[in-house]
Amino acid sequence: MTCTHLCMQYPAGGATPGFPEYAEALGQVRIGGAKAAPAGAPKDRPPQPFRIDCQRIYYDGRYDAVTLEGVGNSPLEIVDEVGELHTPKCVISRRDQTLSMPTWGQKRLVIRPGAMQMLSQKPEGTRPQDPAPASETLLDLGAGELEIEWYGQFARRLAALPVPTGAPERISEVLAIDGDVVIRQKARGLLIQGQHLSVERDTATGRLQRMDGQGAVLVRMEGMQVVGEKLTAGLRYDGTGAMVENILTVRSAGPAQRATVATGDMAIAGPEFAIDALNKSFRAANGVVARVTLPGAQKPDKLPDAAAGGSAMMPGFALGAGGRLNLQCDGDLLFDGPAGLLRITKNVLVYQDKMRIVADEMYLKLDAPKAEPQTPGKEEAKPKPRMGVTGLGVPGMPRQGPGIPMGQPDAAPPRKEGLGSGMFSGTPRSVECLGRVEIITDTQVVQCDHVFYDMVEDRAFLKTTDPEHWVQIYIGEDSGASRMLWAQHRLDYDGKSGRFTPADGKSYLLTPYAGVVPLPRDAAPKDLSRKGTP
Repeated sequence: MTCTHLCMQYPAGGATPGFPEYAEALGQVRIGGAKAAPAGAPKDRPPQPFRIDCQRIYYDGRYDAVTLEGVGNSPLEIVDEVGELHTPKCVISRRDQTLSMPTWGQKRLVIRPGAMQMLSQKPEGTRPQDPAPASETLLDLGAGELEIEWYGQFARRLAALPVPTGAPERISEVLAIDGDVVIRQKARGLLIQGQHLSVERDTATGRLQRMDGQGAVLVRMEGMQVVGEKLTAGLRYDGTGAMVENILTVRSAGPAQRATVATGDMAIAGPEFAIDALNKSFRAANGVVARVTLPGAQKPDKLPDAAAGGSAMMPGFALGAGGRLNLQCDGDLLFDGPAGLLRITKNVLVYQDKMRIVADEMYLKLDAPKAEPQTPGKEEAKPKPRMGVTGLGVPGMPRQGPGIPMGQPDAAPPRKEGLGSGMFSGTPRSVECLGRVEIITDTQVVQCDHVFYDMVEDRAFLKTTDPEHWVQIYIGEDSGASRMLWAQHRLDYDGKSGRFTPADGKSYLLTPYAGVVPLPRDAAPKDLSRKGTP
């Protein structure tokens, strides 16, 4: 240790000096050396070098706390095998196991990948709990070197986790960072921004439990961008340590504002949404606007002659044929990944090119993508230990638990289909619309109460809730005249042959129509004399 001025005060009459009551070092303070391996580390682990540069160190024996300060443009610097810390001031309490940076000013923290093994603070000779296994997560903070910059305050504290009666005590570590927080991870293209960020993890296992962001939050990662006012990532594990829940929730600043999530060729905006990373499911609530590109084979350019007439009268059923859909609703948009089902509720509007669908509720069924078969005899690579950070080499600061978990192995995991590369994975199979349905194109208007379209077989049916009501299809012709197709209760349509089939025992009619607006939904062919009503 070197400095310009040093003062130390011990209790009077002490035979062997221990920790002083008071100690202060001023002026170009430098502390350097090598740290011995912590308890439980491999015996062949060599000592790790560390360095502390600052302008003042102050130790208060009453609170067993150390204060380190920089001056002006010379911030406090701590460098060790775990990473680097640059900050104007840092306060470390051995007694409370807290660390804080109470002053405002530019700060920077660098976490090196694979810096240290996840080791708990345990007595010599005991084995710490195994580190959390690597698992698929939206916020993988361990795929490379992590850089954190912020301007406000920082605080680390310990809190007891709830446990069953008689179970061993569990301690969580909570980190809170304030003021223009920016987290970067170049190896994975990860960027997190916000005004406040907090992280909570279990110190015994090193498992991340929760992450919260607030204030103009932006998360950008492989193939996905999330923007909102508040963000919460919640994770839960079973007794074996396997992850059983990984949900990312994003909220806007208020009902009139929108949070957004975009991935691949898809974007969704709404007041609130949640992403279930394990089940590849998604939920947006309370009014949603979305743009989605659905995969699927296009219809052939030329249909058989028998089908040409029918196709001309039903052009709206090109929905989902590989095109981009614009969706909006006043209710919820829910995608169930395992079931491959997208549900949209309340005043649904879907439009694609020159086609528009209006309904009370809509269901889109997708075929789940097939899993790639495993190569026989090929063993999975075991994850490398995840890294952490505690104390950053400050002498006398015991390590509480294995450190802050930074997520996954050093190598970035292979990109997978699903939420990371497309919000709704799978090939469209069918679409179903319920409740006062309208399908509108340049040449036709379809009115009914229920539509189901099988995209694979190119078959559809249109029906009314009341068996006595008629399905109404208004058809515009090149000459400017209009015709109207009536089908009582139900009409089946085969896109391959272009054939219409009425319901059993019912009939359908094709008549001229001279009106300028659609008839009421309960109208019948006998009402044609009404010529449409405004």
